[in-house]
Amino acid sequence: MSEPGFDPGLTDAEWAEKIRRGRAQLAVLPPDRYPCLVAGATAMTAYDPEFHYRFGIDLFIAGVEAVAGADAGAGGVCLVRMRRSWWSSPPVR
Repeated sequence: MSEPGFDPGLTDAEWAEKIRRGRAQLAVLPPDRYPCLVAGATAMTAYDPEFHYRFGIDLFIAGVEAVAGADAGAGGVCLVRMRRSWWSSPPVR
């Protein structure tokens, strides 16, 4: 998972301006129509690469655990059955 909006070609000042613009775009939305977006403008544009890295890892691990749990509950054959149906399905055109 990469950092949202990451652009290696931007200087620190350009990156800060990009964040400021994004925050402003959300903050000026009509609050009666988009109350959550307006209220969360600062949080949604916060820059914390460590948070995004940890979140991506946690999300991946949760997915693996969920699939492993589903397999264990079905005697370990759930994922195998699912994969076989993918392989045996005719191509979609």
